[in-house]
Amino acid sequence: MPTALEQAVHAAGQDTAVLRQWVDTFGQAATDTSDPALLSWASRLQNAVADDQPALTALAALLHHGHLSTTAQAWAHTYRGRRLSLNDRDEEALAELDRAVTADPHNARAWSYRGDVHRWLDQIDRALSDLTAALDLAPQDAWALARRGEAHRRAGRYDEAITDLTAALNLDPQDAWTLASRGTAHQQAGRYSEAITDLTAALNLDPQDAWTLASRGTAHRQAGRYDEAITDLTAALNLDPTLAWALASRGEARREAGRYDQAITDFTAALNLGPQDAWTLASRGQAHQQAGRYDEAITDFSAALNLDPTLAWVLSHRGLAHRQAGRYDQAITDFTAALDLSQNAWTFASRGVAHRQAGDYRLAQEDLDRAVASEPDDRGLLFEKTMLDTVRSGPEACLELWRDLLSSPAETSLGDATRFFDLFRVLILEPETDVTRATEVFLSRDPDPDAVTDLLHYLAELSTMEGAMGDRARQCQQLITQHASERGVS
Repeated sequence: MPTALEQAVHAAGQDTAVLRQWVDTFGQAATDTSDPALLSWASRLQNAVADDQPALTALAALLHHGHLSTTAQAWAHTYRGRRLSLNDRDEEALAELDRAVTADPHNARAWSYRGDVHRWLDQIDRALSDLTAALDLAPQDAWALARRGEAHRRAGRYDEAITDLTAALNLDPQDAWTLASRGTAHQQAGRYSEAITDLTAALNLDPQDAWTLASRGTAHRQAGRYDEAITDLTAALNLDPTLAWALASRGEARREAGRYDQAITDFTAALNLGPQDAWTLASRGQAHQQAGRYDEAITDFSAALNLDPTLAWVLSHRGLAHRQAGRYDQAITDFTAALDLSQNAWTFASRGVAHRQAGDYRLAQEDLDRAVASEPDDRGLLFEKTMLDTVRSGPEACLELWRDLLSSPAETSLGDATRFFDLFRVLILEPETDVTRATEVFLSRDPDPDAVTDLLHYLAELSTMEGAMGDRARQCQQLITQHASERGVS
């Protein structure tokens, strides 16, 4: 009898079909022998497998009435703990797994299952401790290696994660879950090609995994491959339309590709599923901002900050939206709050530009000097400082500065003033070149509304000057204003 009941424990640790088959076989043996003890146990186990949760009920009966050995008791608690965790009854699962490791500290599976529950609950230190204990007992356990790798990933230790996940895949190369986890670790470490390779391998094993499809789409997005990103994320959403993070990621891909209305649609759908997501609110705010809808942008940024006031980047973007809308005092307040949380050259420069455009050149000088000192080779920052020198000292005094800055081509996809270098080269350094033609060339590139807004602010500063530069700036300003009016950009 003890051996049979221990077999029952392990049968319950497998799937329900195996347990029911074992109970049927046991029941037939009890009937054939007419043994009262066997018949009693057969009846008890048959009642258990008729329950809504057959394995949990059978294991409970075995623990309460089976006089199991210590080792078998540990296995029964281990299997119950695993079943409870799969049913999202995590605290009950931990209690069972505590009993398992107490009964038999050499049961590696109990340690690994408890570690996995801790991992699921984001109790990463406890997870790593338990999973390491499991691997000390069973170093070739691919399942435990993979879960420890995933715990390292969630703790941001990507190299350790990849080491464990690779070791697990060496033992079990066909595990799609582990491939996807390693792909995500590569992605979070910024290694997008390796991420896509792993996620593709996982999808070859399990093509209908919406989470992995969405993760590969996100990796494509982060690598700047927006069409591939949108394809994967759309396929994931076709499989599971409730994946709010996939909707938000597709919205971000569309935003980065300049498809602002589609991005806003996706962000809004994601927020309908998870309205308390500060990142998605702020991302929708960015899409509104880039589309030139500054009031809507500020509304979203403010909602995001109500959820998480520590988001310095959101404060900076709200400050930028205020500045683009001409509300310099509010912009400066936001930039200052952002700098109180996290200091960086971009935010110092942004506050400096707000001071400059508000006419406070002394404070503008302080901020822009600090930004340029931090990033002396950043040509976007050098542009802002040269603009300040120009409005303070006049264009003639700054021609050499402009010549040094604009003499060579610049990267124009950064979203800063470098996107205007070709036009400013004509305005400032090439008086013989027709302003109208140069403006038409700029507009032919279909600049985003926020680029048009920023350019109009710069031209407004230059238009206050006397002489040829002021005349050319005013001519360009008139053309850009007409274009903005036609497109509904304020």
